Amino acid sequence: ATVRPESQLTHWPQNHSWSPHNLIDPVRQWIRNSFAQHLDETPRALLAGLLLGDTDRLPKPVYDAFRESGTSHLLAVSGANVWLVVGMILVPMYLLSVPRWPRTLIALIIIVLFSFLTRNEPSVVRASLMVGLILAGQLLWRPVAPLNAVGAAAFIILLFAPAHLFRPGFQLSFAAVIGILIAVSRVEPHLRGFWRRKWVYATVLFVVASVAATVATAPFSAWHFGTVPVAGVVSNLLMVPLAGLTAHLGLLVLALHLVSSTAAGWLALPAGYLLSFSTHIAEFFAAVPRAVMTWTDP
Repeated sequence: ATVRPESQLTHWPQNHSWSPHNLIDPVRQWIRNSFAQHLDETPRALLAGLLLGDTDRLPKPVYDAFRESGTSHLLAVSGANVWLVVGMILVPMYLLSVPRWPRTLIALIIIVLFSFLTRNEPSVVRASLMVGLILAGQLLWRPVAPLNAVGAAAFIILLFAPAHLFRPGFQLSFAAVIGILIAVSRVEPHLRGFWRRKWVYATVLFVVASVAATVATAPFSAWHFGTVPVAGVVSNLLMVPLAGLTAHLGLLVLALHLVSSTAAGWLALPAGYLLSFSTHIAEFFAAVPRAVMTWTDP
């Protein structure tokens, strides 16, 4: 009848061999070790942040550059990462003509495992629940309204961990997604005349999404941290596609590492260059005058 914020429902037991965290942690360590064999310290720490939301080993100046450039959300695993992983599972099965039910169930299992792999951060739990609801809807031939999926994800998270409502990660994650969905739904009908020019259509929606996410998260960022990264409106236009490409390469490096360490090393070279380039872009935007609006007393 009552769910308490600090009840056992919100914490998986850590002292049992069957704990999901104890089973997943070796996988996280294997990913770190695989990257360590092929990438330098900063690039591999950045790639771990992009894929796992793990920023423990990322140098503070680099993390600060991402935060001040308005791109720190790339280091918090979100919907893009979940769709990336699910896509790499679903597409091969679709090409191999695997039936609808088995491939969707496998994708749902992968989503759960990926959520634990990223330590069930609010952003990835929200994204995993949303993607899971959409896949379940497709499995049952039922359409899923995006805002309804956001509401359902928030309800499920708060049902088991009500204290998340007051945490910055939860507020920023949901504010960004809601802002993007509302803005895109208002602008998209006016762009249907540009269907012959797909690049115009995609570019405008991308800009709208970037502005909407920055505006929607600004009040929460100002309240919790006393800052609003204004540069994020522009920096995200470059960094989001670059991060997506780098994340793809990172997953391919892991897949190749299982087969051939030499081949993984060759693929890691362009991934390392892209990661270093991403760092330079973040540092450039962080150094732009008035890139961040700051209040001494939030």
